[in-house]
Amino acid sequence: MYSMSQDFAEIELKYLIEKNKINDLQSYLNTHLLPQTTLQLANIYFDTRTTDLGNAKIGLRIRRWNDQCEQTIKFAGRSAGALSERPEYTVPCTTKIPNLALFPTAIWPENWNLDSLQEELIEQFRTDFTRQRWLLTRGDSVAEVALDRGMILAAEQAEEIAELEVEMQRGHLAELLPAIEHIRAEFSLLPGSKSKAQRGYALLARSQRKEL
Repeated sequence: MYSMSQDFAEIELKYLIEKNKINDLQSYLNTHLLPQTTLQLANIYFDTRTTDLGNAKIGLRIRRWNDQCEQTIKFAGRSAGALSERPEYTVPCTTKIPNLALFPTAIWPENWNLDSLQEELIEQFRTDFTRQRWLLTRGDSVAEVALDRGMILAAEQAEEIAELEVEMQRGHLAELLPAIEHIRAEFSLLPGSKSKAQRGYALLARSQRKEL
């Protein structure tokens, strides 16, 4: 299984990569890191018609790969350059729409009516991409290095995904930073300051402006 039920602060570095450097980056990572199974990820993001979740800087999605399905909610956290740290909660799911009752009740803002929110959830946008993965290890610290390539789709709008993510699995980021910085410098990677959800909401807003 790709991931299990979890609740923790996601610590991640995100970088944008130019298309003409992808092949060389793949070769480097295959040589220096431990390759993992490549996944085809289908992601649907949900919100109300008035984007109550997005307005509160909350991302809610269902992700499917192979015969697996999980729902994830992410909250606003801290970010600086390529680095972000934010609360994340993930549980297995079997439905087409996220079941909010599966998440811990304590995570929600006060005075939110979850029953009403549940009834109003609709699909907003998709992020479908291929994720090629490697493990970076130094001492007791481990991170997943993922090359994501695909598309963000919101109504009639589309935007390409070509980015490298480094997500901590265990240990200390400081122990891995020299290796990460070497990769960043070797391939002139630029910080990716926006999450896929943020980019999806921006595309959605652009589509809605066109409809006016």
